[in-house]
Amino acid sequence: MEQLSSDWKSEYNWVEAFGGQGTCNNPQDAKPVLGFTGSLAAFTPDDVAEVKHFREGENDERNWWMVCLLKDGRWALIDSGCDYTGWDCQSSVSATVADSYESLCRWGLGREMRELWGIEIAEVPANA
Repeated sequence: MEQLSSDWKSEYNWVEAFGGQGTCNNPQDAKPVLGFTGSLAAFTPDDVAEVKHFREGENDERNWWMVCLLKDGRWALIDSGCDYTGWDCQSSVSATVADSYESLCRWGLGREMRELWGIEIAEVPANA
């Protein structure tokens, strides 16, 4: 199991995954999960209170993923990636926010993420 370094908040790839300082980077575009009516304000690694799950990315291969609790109480998913040249030209930065961990897991995480982290979601009855 991967271990997140204690100084991850200052590591180049994580800073860029949160919207960073790259000259061509897309700004962080926070989007809400179904039913979320809270703040869509952008956030930085310094706004993270707790990291629940993460996956290190690899240029041109797989995205950097992180599920975290923010200091303002929102739960967030970071899903960001870049091409083989790095973060300065071809990159994508995405943030999804929710009011609870359960909502983020149900409405924000994809199947691959849930499988990687062993997250099971109870089925919602059709008449619910």
